[in-house]
Amino acid sequence: MGNLTIASTISPETFSSIKGLVIGELTAGEAITAGHACYLKSADGLIWESISTATEDFTYDGDTWSREHFLGFAAKSYASGATLSLFGRGCILNYGSSLTPGAYYYASATKGLLSTTAVASTMEPIAMAISTTEILVLR
Repeated sequence: MGNLTIASTISPETFSSIKGLVIGELTAGEAITAGHACYLKSADGLIWESISTATEDFTYDGDTWSREHFLGFAAKSYASGATLSLFGRGCILNYGSSLTPGAYYYASATKGLLSTTAVASTMEPIAMAISTTEILVLR
């Protein structure tokens, strides 16, 4: 399992930021790093960094992994308690380098990062590389 290296700053491609889902006015439950995958924790209503191995992040119902535990990618770094924005479904992000166009990426076992492999065969990807530097947020 390989984790992606995030660019020093992530940014949406101009057209996609108009068409993609940008979610704002949310509250960080912990310090959030720019570009990290995040979810809304139902127990407290706060935003936390996703991690594929935590039962509170992803739940398995016997058939598929839950879709609701990924909400988007942090627009920048935020302190715990800060109001934040996330880039969600449909956004194209300048995310890294040496990505493989067409490859799917999943929540990693390392908090907030993306991985080239899923923790289970039924886990759905959260992003796809559309160039060597950009990802499309899938959900």
